[in-house]
Amino acid sequence: MVDTKTWREGADFPEIEIIHYAPALASLFESINVEWLNEYFHVTPQDLEILRNPQRIINSGGIILFARVNESIFGTAALVKIDVETFELIKMGVSSKMKGMGIGKALLQAIIKEAKNLGAKKIILETAKPLVAAISLYQKEGFVQTSGEETHPLFGRTTFKMEKVLRE
Repeated sequence: MVDTKTWREGADFPEIEIIHYAPALASLFESINVEWLNEYFHVTPQDLEILRNPQRIINSGGIILFARVNESIFGTAALVKIDVETFELIKMGVSSKMKGMGIGKALLQAIIKEAKNLGAKKIILETAKPLVAAISLYQKEGFVQTSGEETHPLFGRTTFKMEKVLRE
């Protein structure tokens, strides 16, 4: 059974349903993320390795969520288990057709809730300066920057780290 949660952002926003990963959604995990990666950076073989193997995230104790509006998927985000207390938010993307409609916010709030349900003490993430809207959203949801910029060893992009403490 697919676990769902409906988010209502207000009169100007669509009804957003958050659903958990199912194998039938695997190609959307890749395509939504490839879209934003190509907009801001370039897709690396390492990106594709993650995006084409979403079941690995699930099998290692993580989750992948999708945002559905009117039976169509427009966003996704993954939570990777680092250890029993730490999860990493990765590959959060929203289709360019639906940016600014509250989908990223709904996904992030659902990811935070899922991390709490999994017993996490904190969520970490890596982001980059060109992702202005994402950084603003992270800050509004309580994430703080924890590092300076550096070249990511896997993807070769200039990134910095942020985290949100969920409990002490």
